[in-house]
Amino acid sequence: MGRLFYCVVLISALLQTYGCSDDATPVAVNDMRAVDARSNEGPQKTDMAAPRVDSRLPTPADSGKPASDAALGFFFLNEVIAFNGMGDYRQYPDSDMFSAVSGELTILAWIQPAVLQFPKSESVGYVNWMGKGEPGEYEWTFRIYNEDNADKTPSRIVFAVFNRDGTKEANVSFQDLLEANKWIHVAAKIEGGKIQIFKDGIVRQEMIYVPDVTLGNGTAPLRIGTREFNSFFQGKMAKIRIYNKPLLASEIYAIYAAEKTQINP
Repeated sequence: MGRLFYCVVLISALLQTYGCSDDATPVAVNDMRAVDARSNEGPQKTDMAAPRVDSRLPTPADSGKPASDAALGFFFLNEVIAFNGMGDYRQYPDSDMFSAVSGELTILAWIQPAVLQFPKSESVGYVNWMGKGEPGEYEWTFRIYNEDNADKTPSRIVFAVFNRDGTKEANVSFQDLLEANKWIHVAAKIEGGKIQIFKDGIVRQEMIYVPDVTLGNGTAPLRIGTREFNSFFQGKMAKIRIYNKPLLASEIYAIYAAEKTQINP
């Protein structure tokens, strides 16, 4: 009994000396806090500079966070963007990434027109749904024609390049039966004085544009959903890619094939 009493007294003394608390923080919690803190570190995706918008013009949608690398000449907007056809657009400041600086450029995008007769179209009956150009600073554009238009080219999709002053144009196109709310993949390539347009990874038309058209490196921003506010696209776009180099036809098809199941699962 005396020996047991001695042990109890000894344990009590040790507890009073070193202390004991029910609120002691477990090591696991401390470790978790450390992990949480580390998760906020590391490289962050860099936003492109915010566009300068004239208050008299329609307000652009949120510019998003495109993955881009100016040094490599690569731009990728990996999201689905909806446009109401009445004034929605995206805008990104002028960059050599968006221009055929050395006569080379590849642009790819998925589009899903919500209508085949756009409420805000150019007088002839088409919409510039993505492009780089404004008065005195023209470079390139994509167009989609209304089902009913003055040129009698229903649902024609065009890629065009221009002299910087806009007085001369060369274009390529395809004209297929389109369906509203159905995705299609459109791509265009500039290389060696020639332009090409692709639908669903397959080249549909090509044209030599030199010497009639001399491409310039203008200062207009890239706009998606419009070009210079004279017409607006109604529908959705996704996975917009721009390379300031010519992709091989096999590379364009491979991108289309890889993204097809993501767009149309």
